[in-house]
Amino acid sequence: MVQECVNHVRRISVHETARCCDFTLHDLVHERNHFLRRHNLPSLSCRKEFAHEPHQRLPTQLRDQTMEPWVFKSFGIMLAMCVFAMLAPFMAKNFNLNSDLTIFTWMFGSGVGIVLFSPHVNVTSLTNQPLQVALLLVLGITVGALANIAMGRVALEAPNPALPFAIINASTAIVYATTALLAVVAAKWFGNAEVSMRGCIGIAIVLIGLYLISTAGRVAG
Repeated sequence: MVQECVNHVRRISVHETARCCDFTLHDLVHERNHFLRRHNLPSLSCRKEFAHEPHQRLPTQLRDQTMEPWVFKSFGIMLAMCVFAMLAPFMAKNFNLNSDLTIFTWMFGSGVGIVLFSPHVNVTSLTNQPLQVALLLVLGITVGALANIAMGRVALEAPNPALPFAIINASTAIVYATTALLAVVAAKWFGNAEVSMRGCIGIAIVLIGLYLISTAGRVAG
């Protein structure tokens, strides 16, 4: 009986089960482990199978139903950026601190924090690829510096600091389309980028929101 159960479990293909059933990844793991426990079999084999390439084993439509880890991380980053967006107006109003100095202090602290907390940033990693590091420094000194200075200033000029940041973050719409195009025309330099209908709908909503934000002052006037 035990051997029959083991053979039955081995014949179960997670890919085929996901294709036939409208289950999430959690449901598949739960059902399979329940079957193993009912027959007093260890569930280690199931965990091993899912430990290797979990997303590749499931079709795209099933993966879309699950909340992936990067989504949760993005929401956490969003909360941190809320602090950043309100920082320049807060420091200017309460401490009469110039927005340029506020942004510089924030960025300097961020750089120090990255060196302290990231195992990938150290003297060895910086000296192993000097040309790439030099190029990034040039981009940071020019594009990055000007963008961050301007970002702090427009946060003070806007009627609400959220408005310029909403427009700035709408760059995701450009990046969404551009990365997919570059993955085709310049595959040597850029990695694969998935484009889905749901993603396109989300970007369209962002663009609609961008239009509403940019015309809010005109309508109010």
